[in-house]
Amino acid sequence: MEEKSDSTKQIDDAWKQQVQKEQVESSSKDKQEAYTKPTFYDVIAMYTMQSLFFLGMLKDPNNPDFESKVDLQSAKLNIDILSLLQDKSKGNLTEEENVYLTNTLNELRVLYIKRADDTKGKSPIITT
Repeated sequence: MEEKSDSTKQIDDAWKQQVQKEQVESSSKDKQEAYTKPTFYDVIAMYTMQSLFFLGMLKDPNNPDFESKVDLQSAKLNIDILSLLQDKSKGNLTEEENVYLTNTLNELRVLYIKRADDTKGKSPIITT
């Protein structure tokens, strides 16, 4: 088998480096393209998830033995933030956004009242 000359080795090394550089650039470009701008629905979802977590309604799929804590004060804070958002954005939302936010708030308030009734006489932060 014939050994490669130094110039051939340099060309091969340069080619390999160029391919690696292009792969890195392509990977970072894919990550940039995968990013989507946050929407109004994302903001609602963020506070909704936090509210549900503090109401003890979410479980950790990676840790099924995790005991969720009910924190009514934190749940109320997140629900109040959504309510504030609704008040401050009045007249600036599409009909669809307004209905979505209104329905979400109504559902969260009902869940909050049910959880508060379940925990009457207990600390506002309890382990379920």
